Amino acid sequence: MFGSLAQALKLAMNLGRVWLSSRHTRSYVFSAFKNLNLVCRSSAKARFNVNHNLKLLKRKCKLKFKLNEDGSSLTNALCLMPSIFKNLNFNKSPLTLTLTLALTLTVFLSSCSKSVMPSEYAALVSSAESVCIQKQCLDNELCVRAFYKPHDFLVLNEVRSEEVNRDDYLRIKEELGDLIYVTFSYYTNSGENPVQYLLTGEPELNRQAVRQLIETNIAHSITAVANGSDTLSCVIHHLEQTYGMSPYESVNLAFSAPSDGSDWQSITLHYHDFLRSQETKTFHFNKSDIDRLPSLKLQRS
Repeated sequence: MFGSLAQALKLAMNLGRVWLSSRHTRSYVFSAFKNLNLVCRSSAKARFNVNHNLKLLKRKCKLKFKLNEDGSSLTNALCLMPSIFKNLNFNKSPLTLTLTLALTLTVFLSSCSKSVMPSEYAALVSSAESVCIQKQCLDNELCVRAFYKPHDFLVLNEVRSEEVNRDDYLRIKEELGDLIYVTFSYYTNSGENPVQYLLTGEPELNRQAVRQLIETNIAHSITAVANGSDTLSCVIHHLEQTYGMSPYESVNLAFSAPSDGSDWQSITLHYHDFLRSQETKTFHFNKSDIDRLPSLKLQRS
């Protein structure tokens, strides 16, 4: 917090001089705040914090501007900063101006933290709006979900603690290697177990037969392509045991890294359905979207 305050004070003094110099140069201040989204990670947590702090500023400083309530865009929220400055009284002394700017900047610098606690990170990655999750429907009821799992998320599944030791983190990351992990899940819109749904009207089948069908065919029914042209091999696939008590039937998959040894920039999963529609469903993940997730806060060893 004190580091952010010192940083904000230094920037505020410079901005104060710019603001007081001329009306023309104030546009540079506006531009600086419009680009604050480059500092912030485009995540649900950052959007929530930014909008929350805007509300506090509006109330405490008695500002008159319309607040973007939906929180759908971090950039739009940050673009309200020019409105804040227009509503503040800049006829006050340079010291007052500097302190006001420092307070505002501190609020935003603290809102845009790039690391979060394990529980927050897990909630962001696994939320319905996460960039790691995509969904498609096979019919009016049965759907499939592709969940790309970042290595940090898998570390949390292994540690299962709110405190992640740096040594444990590095050890587990090394064990995960350079494989790409995806969980592919069937579910129904009604919440009924998907295997039970598939058994409806199929008296010759039983639960074990449907699960066996999924486990046998899933690895051959998904084609993973990295960076537009590099087909990846499925090296691990495992059907989770749910005993019909979960709304999901999930298969954990691991794909090899790109053959040329480079990092993947995009992954496209082509799922050739063998249960219902016989159609091909496509799921696409961009590395740039994944990289915008906040990092995991680690404990010192």
